[in-house]
Amino acid sequence: MNNTEVMTACENVCRDFSWLADGLPIAANLATVLAFLLACFALNNWRKQARHAKLSELAVIIITRARTIRQNTEFASSYSSDIDNDLLLGKQIAELNYGFIRRGVAAKSESEEAAYVLELMDALDHSSEQAFKTLIESFLKIQAAFDLISSVDPLDPRLSDQSKTFIEQNIKIVLHKDTSACETIAQTTQKLEETLAPLVTFGAN
Repeated sequence: MNNTEVMTACENVCRDFSWLADGLPIAANLATVLAFLLACFALNNWRKQARHAKLSELAVIIITRARTIRQNTEFASSYSSDIDNDLLLGKQIAELNYGFIRRGVAAKSESEEAAYVLELMDALDHSSEQAFKTLIESFLKIQAAFDLISSVDPLDPRLSDQSKTFIEQNIKIVLHKDTSACETIAQTTQKLEETLAPLVTFGAN
């Protein structure tokens, strides 16, 4: 085979596969589009996972801090004393056990921050929101009772009968004789554990 024949054969082959050259830009464009779609899918999947992880983290914070509030309000009202006078005993317990209330205040602040973020993420349903609101209101009632009794002398002769009545009502809370607020805290803590559990489970997957 001479050189002329070899050149002619090469030209024929190149001519037969010339369509490949025309298709290369299209293939390159398709590859670019495919890579972009895969990147978008991966980014969207990462965002979903990050959101689920954040929801789980916030839900765990609310649940654990609610438990902290419940435990510390129960501890705050526990005592052992020989004092029979509720006025004097209430003052003693309010002063001695106020550290438990402080721990509750810290837990309250942390749980409120978590609940606020959950609300912004549109992930706090009505049932959880109402339970959390009731929990905080009940804790504030207990905190107010401890604040009052620890700062006021219940035996001050200048106190009016109305003031004494109000003080006695708050002393019942301090001494755990009025257990309504503590019971509400226990109930709402359990409610939050139930309603927020799907966020914790879903976020863990």
